[in-house]
Amino acid sequence: MSTDWLPIVIGISSTVGIGYSIFRGIDSSKNERKRYYADLLSKLDGELSDIKKTEINMGQKVADILQKEGECYRYASDYLNILERISFLGNLRIIDSEMLKLFDTELAYGLKLLSWKVKVGYITSKKTYSDIVRYTENNGITEKSDESNLPQWLILLEEKRKIINQT
Repeated sequence: MSTDWLPIVIGISSTVGIGYSIFRGIDSSKNERKRYYADLLSKLDGELSDIKKTEINMGQKVADILQKEGECYRYASDYLNILERISFLGNLRIIDSEMLKLFDTELAYGLKLLSWKVKVGYITSKKTYSDIVRYTENNGITEKSDESNLPQWLILLEEKRKIINQT
């Protein structure tokens, strides 16, 4: 009689062991994915910090910048491209929305940069950066109404382009 139960016990034990292994594998891959995206956000945050350092350096040579519109455009585009990647991950809900709240200030600033690019004529619509627009709309992030948070050299470039377009 004990031999009749032996295959059943072995079968149940094997099934439980396999089930446990599968569960641990799924749980482990979820943790690895979370760690990967946390590392990715850290890298993107570092890239934003590097661009902010560029902003500080550019602010020290305003006269030169007004001669080199390309640097202003590249600064805004680089900043917005990073925010676009962050927003894309947020829109797909790949990254926890609580983690992305760390970037709310940068996204509000990004909306200001988008408005600037439209005003200056670099892009025709904010929808060019559709992931930023969708993420900010869905999460109640709004553009600051004043221009005090834009770097002075971007405001000066906008004024310069207005004068050129009037003539």
